[in-house]
Amino acid sequence: MRSIRSPEYLRLHGLPQDSREESHADWLARFYPDDRDAAERTLLSALESDAPSYDSEYRIVRPSDGAIRWIHARADIERDAEGKAVRLVGAHTDVIQQKEPNEAWRQS
Repeated sequence: MRSIRSPEYLRLHGLPQDSREESHADWLARFYPDDRDAAERTLLSALESDAPSYDSEYRIVRPSDGAIRWIHARADIERDAEGKAVRLVGAHTDVIQQKEPNEAWRQS
């Protein structure tokens, strides 16, 4: 399943505006290494179940500048007549400002 990305998504993820189509492998490649497996499991679990939505938080490494950003991803899962996930409709939000104070406290 290829994904079509909005201009805001591309900006948030540090991607060029002409790269609107993205494969699952492209998406995974941006994950902060410590978050990659859990984030992928969360997505696949939601898609393979009968869940009506997907909700996850993880870090990415933006290819444009190498910045690490916390992302909150939330989407409704559209399914076909057999219940197979065919489309996600949602949003990614940068939540680094909420995460940074928690990270600093945890490291101290």
